[in-house]
Amino acid sequence: SAPAAISGAADAAGGVPTRFALCGAWPNPFNPSTQIAFDLPAATHVKLVVMDARGRVVRTLVDGSRDAGRSVEIWDGLSDAGQAMPSGVYFAHLSSAVGIETKKLVLVR
Repeated sequence: SAPAAISGAADAAGGVPTRFALCGAWPNPFNPSTQIAFDLPAATHVKLVVMDARGRVVRTLVDGSRDAGRSVEIWDGLSDAGQAMPSGVYFAHLSSAVGIETKKLVLVR
C-alpha cells in the first residue's frame, strides 16, 4: 500500500477523492525510478510532465483522460528520447481543467 506521505483526501466512504491533488512521489530522492501519485475528483484530461530546473519538459508521463480516483505513474529517470537524466532536481507538473500542481523530485544517480 502507499505510504502515508502520498495519501490524498478522500470522501467519508474512502472512495473517490474530494479534491484535485498531486500527492507527491515515493521514493524521493530516488534511483532508478519513482512513483508519482495524483487524485482526481472527476474524470478529466490531465497532463503530467517532468521538468528540469530550467522549466524544460524532459518527459511527458500522461497526456490524456483519466478516471476519477487515484492514479500512479512511474518515472524511470529517462527523457522522452530515452536518455538517462543526470542527478539533480526535477519537478512533476500536473495540469488539468480543475487545477495545476507541481512537486519537487530529486534524482540521485
